[in-house]
Amino acid sequence: MLSIGEDKSGTLWLGTWDGVCSFDKQTETFEPLRLSPQSEDAAARGPVFAVLPAEAHSLWLAGQTGDIQRVDLGAGTVKHFSDPEGSAVGLVYSLLQDDMGRIWFSTQASLSSLDPETGVFSSFAQQDGIEVTSFSAGAYDSGVDGELLFGGSN
Repeated sequence: MLSIGEDKSGTLWLGTWDGVCSFDKQTETFEPLRLSPQSEDAAARGPVFAVLPAEAHSLWLAGQTGDIQRVDLGAGTVKHFSDPEGSAVGLVYSLLQDDMGRIWFSTQASLSSLDPETGVFSSFAQQDGIEVTSFSAGAYDSGVDGELLFGGSN
């Protein structure tokens, strides 16, 4: 298991080396993520390093594919978000959502955000005042006050 997230219904979503699966705590069963045939792509296969359950029966996923993916679980479809300038792509270690709906993620050397409404990426690194020189997998969380926390080394 590479990442884990819990949705509002209590289902656990697990990012693994082989893709994404759900775990139902009541029945204690795992179920691999299945998408419609036309959407069967990198979202259903691994590795998936970050899973973020979201509103409207959806998941945000990221890994080493170079993009952020929003999976509509009801429709079984995937929308890909890629930075056209390439500055925010690569191995993604984390996914968190802020109060304004932006998706924040850490890569090895930067902290980036995605505005899902516009598809615009923003990246921040040492030259922007980020003190971390290398972010770490699994080192992220949301504070009770909505503050987003990302860890690494400097």
